[in-house]
Order: sequence, then C-alpha cells, then structure tokens
Amino acid sequence: MYLEQQTSPHDTIAAIATAIGEGGIGILRISGPKARDIAQIVFQCTIPPATWEPHRMYLGQCRDTSGAILDEGLGVWMPKGRSYTGDDVIEFQMHGGRLNLLQILRVILDLGARPAQPGEFTRRAFLNGRLDLTRAEAIIDLIAAKNEQALHVARRHLQGDLKQHLDQLAERSLTLAVRVESWIDFPEEFDPSLDASVRLIFDEMDAFTQDVRKLADSYAQGKQLQQGWSLLLLGRPNAGKSSLFNRLHGDDRAIVTPLPGTTRDLLEAQIALGGLQIRLIDSAGLRQRYTPNHALPSPHTPSLQPTASAHDASPHNPSLQPTASAHNASPHNPSLQPTASAHNASSHTPSLQPTASAHNASSHTPSALRDTAPPIAHSEEGTCTHEDIEQIGVERALRAAQQAQLILAVLDRSRPFGEEDRQVAQACSGRPTVLLLNKCDLPPAISEQDMALFSPLARFSVSCQNGEGLDSLRQWLHHHMEETAPAHELIITNERQHRALQTALHALLQAREKGASLGPEFLAEDLRTARKALVEITGELSSEAILDAIFSRFCIGK
Repeated sequence: MYLEQQTSPHDTIAAIATAIGEGGIGILRISGPKARDIAQIVFQCTIPPATWEPHRMYLGQCRDTSGAILDEGLGVWMPKGRSYTGDDVIEFQMHGGRLNLLQILRVILDLGARPAQPGEFTRRAFLNGRLDLTRAEAIIDLIAAKNEQALHVARRHLQGDLKQHLDQLAERSLTLAVRVESWIDFPEEFDPSLDASVRLIFDEMDAFTQDVRKLADSYAQGKQLQQGWSLLLLGRPNAGKSSLFNRLHGDDRAIVTPLPGTTRDLLEAQIALGGLQIRLIDSAGLRQRYTPNHALPSPHTPSLQPTASAHDASPHNPSLQPTASAHNASPHNPSLQPTASAHNASSHTPSLQPTASAHNASSHTPSALRDTAPPIAHSEEGTCTHEDIEQIGVERALRAAQQAQLILAVLDRSRPFGEEDRQVAQACSGRPTVLLLNKCDLPPAISEQDMALFSPLARFSVSCQNGEGLDSLRQWLHHHMEETAPAHELIITNERQHRALQTALHALLQAREKGASLGPEFLAEDLRTARKALVEITGELSSEAILDAIFSRFCIGK
C-alpha cells in the first residue's frame, strides 16, 4: 500500500520543504495533478492576474477554508514537464516558523493532498525521467557535504558527470559482448593465440576491466571525503598533545595537567579549517608498560572504594593527596605518619578511623575520595592497575595511528629524546606524518639526529604557550588537504554504487580468467552481467527495494 501510494501519478502530495525550526522564510511544496486547484483555493493574489503564468512569483495571502488570513508571502506555479518532480508543482514562500507552516499545510491536506513520504518529491523526479539515481544520490551528498571537496564531488555528480561515465562503460561492455557473440558459431576458432581479432577483444577487455576497477577503488577516497579528514595527535606523555588539541579546537576540550597519563582514551572533536571539516583526535601518551605496583578492586565489591594513590595526587588537587601507610611513614617524613588500621580503631578514638583500602573500605570512606577516584577497568581475574588502564589507552592510540589520514607527531623539544619518542617514531613509520616540535619557547634538548627517525611530510616548531607556529601549521594542513582532493577524476561516494561496481568487476575478471577456455557464449554472458550491474547504478534497471533504500534517506519535503 505504501509503495502504491508513493509512486501513484494520480496522488497530489504536499510537505514543508525547509528545515524544521524558526527562520525568515519557510517553503511549502505541492506536487501532483490537483496542485493548481488547491493553490487557487488556498492562495489569493494581492493583484489577481488574468491567469497564473508559470515560473512567476505572485504576492498574496494564504487563507483557510473559511477565508481567514493565515500568512502573506509569495506563490509560484511550475507546470508539468518543467518542474523538479516533472508534475505540476506549487510552492509557497511564507514566513518561517513550524507552527505557522503546519497550519497552512493542514489546510492543503484538507483540500485533497496527502503528506509526502521521505524523498518522495525526488523519487517522482526519477520516475518521471528528470533525474537518474546518481544525480538523486548527489542531492543527498550535496545537502550533507561537510567540506568543500565533498561538495565539489556532489556537484559533479549532480551535473551528470558520473552518469555520463557509467553510460560509456555500459556501452563498452555491450559492444564487447556483441563482438564476442559473433564467434559463437565458431567456438573452435575463439583462441587469442590463433586469431589477432580475438586477441584484440581480450586486450580491450583488459583495458575496460582496469577502468571499472579504477572507479570501484575510488570509493575509499569518496567515503573519506564524506566523513572528513581525521588528524591524530600522537606522542609521549606530557609532550603537549592535549594542549595542542585545545589550541587547534579553540576551546578547552581536553584536560591538561602536569601529571603524565592524564589522557587515557581517544578524545575527538570536529573542527573547521578553511572550509574543510576535520576530525581531530587526542590520544594517550605512548610509553612502555610498567610493572604493576598496586591493584584495584573488583567491580563485584562496589562499596570497596580505593583511596587516591600518590600517582594521582597533585598540589592542584588536595583531595587526592595520598593517605600514608605504615610502610611509607618515616621520622624524616612526618606528613606520612600511618593512619590507624581497622585493628586499632575504636569508637573511643574517633580520629583513628581506618582508611578505606581494597579490603576494608566502607561507607565511611570520605566522599571526596570516592568522587575523585579514577575510573577502574577490570581484568578477567577481577583486578587490574591504573597502569593497565593506561596501557589500554596506548593500544587504542596505536590502532588509531593505523587508521588516521594524517598523524601529528608531537615531540617535547625541551626534553631529551627518549625511548618513548622512539616508540612514537615507530608508530608513525609508513604513515603520513607531520612532525610538531612543541614548546619551542623553551631551550631545545633534541638533535637533528633524533628527528631523523621520522620521515615527515612537514615539520613545524610550535608553542602552545604563546601560539607560535600554529598559524603556519593550519595553512600547511589546509593546502595539503586541498592538494590531495580529487581535481578532475570521478569518484564514487556510496556503498550501493561500490557494490554494483564490484559485481561488474567480478564478472569481468571471471570472463578474462575462464572465457577463452569455456567459449565465447560464457564470455558474452559475463560481459552482459557486468553491463547489468553498471546500469543498475544509474537506475536504468532498478527494483522497488532499491528505490525504497535510496529515497528513504531523504528528508520529507525533498
């Protein structure tokens, strides 16, 4: 029932075509055979024309069926065959505001239109031959483009460049199939080693296969463009990654402290850089795994909250000062005198209440310690250390380094080059990298020989303290991303197109591998399979299921 309603040429559909929310202008769209009749009832021109001229804006008022004025604005009629959908289309440009537009839409629906389904206007444009599927999908990409490169690709597809290229590929496949079929009556002669004309067919098939493969392989780049660039900040602990993250983002998103290991997970934020949308990622500092020196409790004992350790304490967080144990106390360190244990605490000595540990914590544990205790991860055995947690963050950082489009390797140039910096260099090996020498406001402590372990695309000295070098970094990044954008070559941008090209490529590879031995009729069938997959991309062949999947991605009103 849904499909019959959605594709019936006798239905008149209507919807709000502009985004939800308040705005200066809101557009209502009506499409179908009753569009003009409904418009003549709802919309009254301020100066009534003798007849409505197509594609001309008229000033007037939208009224309800009782004649009450709802709003004043503009109306336009686009006749059948000369509109977006290919049907008669009426558009009203009224004042924005959802309630205002909904009241006008309700009147239109009461007069015989039905609510449009998501993407139904564009679906009608496809069914009426106004668009092919690549141009329809380009509309979604155009609306959703997050950067200028993705916008450029969407515009090319909308102009029909991709359809034209696919039509040429489909025609080449058909031509090859026809030529191969001419050999069906002479299968014994279909041998490229015996006949130059057969050899020529196979050479043309190889060239054709490479063109299909090239377009299919472009999907990785197309998907990358739609998602935006990903930049990963990678370095040793306290190299200044989080400070750089905040500087590039323009806000204090990442926590920055003098303590090493503050960042223990990947932190992402979207930033704009000269019209490009970038996914900036902060990561845990890379360092060697320690020998665990303290265990954390199991999640099965939620009331057993640990006290803060010396590792977490800082002068900036007095609530996380370590509670002294008997092991740490000494006459030379009077501040580390042991607190009373459970064995010697009593109601008569209230100051000697036990400090909560993994074994004796209770609800009397100070709330400051419970609230500020670091998050706890748990191994299969039920316990793990803070270092285990940090190691998980390191592993995630290393995985992210293999996936990021560009690594920003951060070195603290004021500290000697160490083993942890070598780990960073190793993680960057074979990956596109920009080397950032942070803290350039301080005297340098690393050498050119140290930096030779990296093979960066560029190198910058920067300072998060005074911002030195950051503008140069931003300019280089913008130039690099624009340079690597596809300038003239066509690329595909969605999974449906990619799957169809993969089907075509598989058929062509099979034809090339087995065609000569199986005979021309099998080779011709593989070529026709390849052509069928290619024309499915443009919609020359399509099913209701495919159309439903494509147009359901659209918003209502488009």
